[in-house]
Amino acid sequence: PLLFQIAVLWVNHANLAEGQERQMEVLDKSAGLCSYIISKCKEISLCNDAVLFRAMIALQCGRPLDTIDAVEDMMSPCHIIKQGDSILIQAYQMAGQNEKAVGYAQISMYLLLLSLVTDATLYLGMHVDEPGICQETIDRIDRIMEIYQLEYLHENTAAVYQFQVAAVKALQEDTQEALNRLKKYVKIIK
Repeated sequence: PLLFQIAVLWVNHANLAEGQERQMEVLDKSAGLCSYIISKCKEISLCNDAVLFRAMIALQCGRPLDTIDAVEDMMSPCHIIKQGDSILIQAYQMAGQNEKAVGYAQISMYLLLLSLVTDATLYLGMHVDEPGICQETIDRIDRIMEIYQLEYLHENTAAVYQFQVAAVKALQEDTQEALNRLKKYVKIIK
C-alpha cells in the first residue's frame, strides 16, 4: 500500500519536474512501482488498483493501446464483478448490518452517478457532429445534475461537464448556449 501511494504521489506531482523528458521519467518510475506491486503483492484489490493506475499512466504518456490491453478485459460489463455492489449490500442487510448496507448503497450510487456524468461528458465529445444525439444527452444529464444537485455534490465533475457542453455548442455554432454553459462553468469553479 505504501508503494502504491508513492506511485500516486509521483504521478500527481510529475508536472513539477523540469522538462517533459524528466516528467516522463517520473511517470515511468510510477508505472514501474505499479508493475512491482502487481508482481509481488498477494492482495487482489491492491493489484487491481495497480493495474488500473498503470493503465492510467500509459494513457497519460500517450500509449492508449497499452491502456486498452491492460484494462479492456478487466472492465468488461459482462463480468459478474459488476454485480458486486448489490451483492454486498444484500449481504449486509441479511446479516442485520443495515447501517453498513445503507452506507455502501449511498457510496455506490454516488460513484455510479459520477461515472454516468463523466462518461456522458466523453460521449458528447464523440458525437459533436450529431446535434440530435448531443442535445438528447445534454437534456438527460442536465436533469440528472439538477435532481442530484451535482454542482454542490462534486464540483469538478459538474464543471468539466459544463465546459464540454460549451465546447460542443461552440463547435455546433450555437454561440449563445456555449456562452451560457461557460457562465455555469465559471459559477461552479468560483
